[in-house]
Amino acid sequence: MRFFAADLCQCEQWLDFHRLGDGNSSNPRTITVPSGGATYVATFFANLTVTKLQTTLNFVKNNADSCTVKGTFNLPESYSFVGKTVTLDIGGAQVSFALGSRGSGMSGMSLFNKPTFNKKTGLWTINATLKNGSWQTVWADYSMISSNIPKPGVLVVNFPVRLVLDTETFIGTTNLHYTATAGKSGTAK
Repeated sequence: MRFFAADLCQCEQWLDFHRLGDGNSSNPRTITVPSGGATYVATFFANLTVTKLQTTLNFVKNNADSCTVKGTFNLPESYSFVGKTVTLDIGGAQVSFALGSRGSGMSGMSLFNKPTFNKKTGLWTINATLKNGSWQTVWADYSMISSNIPKPGVLVVNFPVRLVLDTETFIGTTNLHYTATAGKSGTAK
């Protein structure tokens, strides 16, 4: 069974429709929510489970922000990543990769490793590192700012990660703890 999230009416909320995973993959499509009977036009995305995410902001140097992400998603074991285009959007920080003959890709100093398939879980795992970015403005929307924020830090709730793999879109969120030293650096993990 595939799990879906829907971006309804561009409300900036992703609702989980686990019970509506009916195998219909047409987008957009009209759905009726059982509890209230309301009808929506929704675009469905497959689930991305974010298993590890760390962001680092450098408030001293320009274009020195970085991020690492690891997560799992569902595609057939036979899926080929060769020649595909991948875009990672991590809280608004977007980097695109053209995957080569080995299923991995580089964009500047950023690396998208070839996904690995786990036969026990039936899921693919992505592992990517984004480097030399300028993401302080977009991540400030999630309270990741240049300020003195000691441990345990502030809780960053529902930090979004979107993986666009050719024509498939996978979405997940995760919670992070952000700490920072004003004028120097900040880290969320």
